[in-house]
Amino acid sequence: MSKIGHNKPPRKIGWKSVSLNKYVYKMLQEVAEQRRALRNCFTLLDGGPPGKTPSIPWVIEILVQQELFNINKLETQDNGRNIYEQTEKKLLRSYNSKGGLKLNEK
Repeated sequence: MSKIGHNKPPRKIGWKSVSLNKYVYKMLQEVAEQRRALRNCFTLLDGGPPGKTPSIPWVIEILVQQELFNINKLETQDNGRNIYEQTEKKLLRSYNSKGGLKLNEK
């Protein structure tokens, strides 16, 4: 109880806290409610009890996992290299050269 109102409350090891805009927090709550509804549909059809709304850290973790899946699955070519990384390196080489980046110049 001595830590209540303290500037540095005790935290879990390996966890970081983040500040979110109130609008972003509201959007994360909407995502959590949608996930709960989706999960409850299938759980209730299988005869299980309804679940509670997931926590915001869980929602953030799921969104990050989806984004990483998209990066690894959709943007990676057959040779194992990322399309955007290759294009960025090529454009940076042109940009850093003596003449600069010249796109569609005649």
